[in-house]
Amino acid sequence: MREEPVPRIDDATVDSLIAADCSLQALPIEAARIRARNRILYEATARPVLDALAAAGFSGLRTIQDLQRSGTRYVAAVPILVDWLPRATYDALKIDIARMLAPTWVAGVVPVLLREFMREEYDLVGAPNQNAEVLVRMSIADALEHHACDDWYDEFARIAADLRWGAARQPIVLGLGRMRHHPEVVALLIRLADDAEVSAMAVGALARLRPLAARDVFVRFSDDAHPQKRRWARQALKAIDQSSASGT
Repeated sequence: MREEPVPRIDDATVDSLIAADCSLQALPIEAARIRARNRILYEATARPVLDALAAAGFSGLRTIQDLQRSGTRYVAAVPILVDWLPRATYDALKIDIARMLAPTWVAGVVPVLLREFMREEYDLVGAPNQNAEVLVRMSIADALEHHACDDWYDEFARIAADLRWGAARQPIVLGLGRMRHHPEVVALLIRLADDAEVSAMAVGALARLRPLAARDVFVRFSDDAHPQKRRWARQALKAIDQSSASGT
């Protein structure tokens, strides 16, 4: 059951917003209408969250991202964001909330992020968008990557190896590179380097760890067509060879 009000957006409402906004008027008409509809939908679905934040002392916010733009640690806002992450049903709102839970100083949010990532589907409102669920899941994975540590290896490893999550696994795989003390992480990442959907992030994670056991992986991808993968592989290979030459 949706908990945010879902407005009925008619053409007159859209045209009225465009007429009042110079930035929308500068766009081609169809792009302006899409942008206007999205803004109306965001403002309506975000209103309960913004009201809750205002009651907690965060007044004057127009979007959830304004919390970050304030330049302060919004500690008192975190429980509100955690409460609304699973309840939000507009993709842009859900993505904004996930982003606000990403900073490493935000404590205790990994369980809710994991639960929300692993939901089978999201009941999203607005115009049908086949990419919306992927973008939402990816934003949650991005937040999880910032909080990756050895304590969460089992959960990250299960997601990383589960093909049904597709490309949304990428930040999770990169996060494995923060788990330098776990005895199984290198072997898992070496296997994932051959998984086309997450290969670049697996090489990136290995480049963070720079294990000698992955040298052959770095050699193999040092001339890869993917520029970032190639860069990571070459940097790690250079560091490993320099370390070996110096005996460190």
